[in-house]
Amino acid sequence: MNTDSCYRSFEGRHRVIERLNDAHNREPIEVYFARMQYPDGSIKPEIVVHQSHADDPIHSTATARQLARAIMEAADEMDKLELDDDD
Repeated sequence: MNTDSCYRSFEGRHRVIERLNDAHNREPIEVYFARMQYPDGSIKPEIVVHQSHADDPIHSTATARQLARAIMEAADEMDKLELDDDD
């Protein structure tokens, strides 16, 4: 998440996914929903997946499923907050 030009930021619940069956990388993957407000008042929502990169693939279907669930949960959280803002 780039907060360099951000005025305010909000992060939702952080979900931590442990890498299973991966002898080369034990670094957990973190998923969360964030919103940044910029000086012009605009708000940008995003889902952050930290510690996941194409050069470091996931080696376990169980880890992949946990990551998919975490991303879906973050998307649901994002949808709920965006709908609440419309009220």
